[in-house]
Amino acid sequence: MQNTQTANRRAPKAQAALAGLLAGALTVGVAELLAALFVRFGIGGGAASPVIAVGDAFVDRTPGWLKDFAIRTLGASDKVVLLASIGVVLLLLAVVAGLLARVRLAAGLAVVVLLAAVAAVAVATRPASSPLDVMATLVGAVLGLLALNYLMTRPANASHGWSRRTFLRGADVVGAAALVSGATSRFAPGSSTDVEGSRAAVKLPTPVEKVTLPEGVELPVKGITPFTTKNVDFYRVELENQYLRVQLEESRRWERFHRIDSEKKGSELEDQDLASEEEEQEEEQEEEEEEEEKEQEEEQEEKTEDLPRTVEEPIK
Repeated sequence: MQNTQTANRRAPKAQAALAGLLAGALTVGVAELLAALFVRFGIGGGAASPVIAVGDAFVDRTPGWLKDFAIRTLGASDKVVLLASIGVVLLLLAVVAGLLARVRLAAGLAVVVLLAAVAAVAVATRPASSPLDVMATLVGAVLGLLALNYLMTRPANASHGWSRRTFLRGADVVGAAALVSGATSRFAPGSSTDVEGSRAAVKLPTPVEKVTLPEGVELPVKGITPFTTKNVDFYRVELENQYLRVQLEESRRWERFHRIDSEKKGSELEDQDLASEEEEQEEEQEEEEEEEEKEQEEEQEEKTEDLPRTVEEPIK
């Protein structure tokens, strides 16, 4: 009788898998949102994204022959495929966490803690990381644990066994939170989408003069690469899974800052040059005075030697 009641309170496999999936999505979504906000407001070292950090750590530990194979096979899409593969693995592990929580809640929560620990270590070991960057992963992991615990325990407390309606209500809340946080992380100020929109708004002026290639540059020989490469065919070599994201307005601010800083440093260098020149002149003047003094002393000694010497004879 007791086993029957326990079975009735246990979540169905599909709902348990969904609970783990939603909890994992909430964890990643909140962590990525906080990472984007950290970048936007200059908090931490700019390496708070757990997905990017795990991808970079994986690339660092990948053998060279496998990297070369990925570049030859996938070309410019190698980073996209890597990040997509990481996302698929995270979703599968989140489903496993939900199924384990169905049998034993502590086991499912332990999987979430393990994944969060791996992501936190990856973030903390990045070259540009700071202790604050790990906070994004930790906050996301805490919310994911709370969500999984709620989805697996609250419906089971119903008097008539597992409550599908209670589960779906909680799943709607967790799913909406995961969707909002994940979508906001993509369009938050400082995110890649926001930066791409800022760059797309830039209108280049019409060229005053169109430059044409001189004759003989493009040879009609099969197999020779063209002298110019189109933008769509240009392959950008990226050493990291996430390139530097700078908006046009921010770039202009940095340009003004560096110009003012350069002018300030230039004036400081001029002052230092003037001061060093004055010091050199003083040293040269001191050396000249010392040489003159030495010459005067030598001349005085020579004059002294040239004077007639008188020897007093003893009195008899």
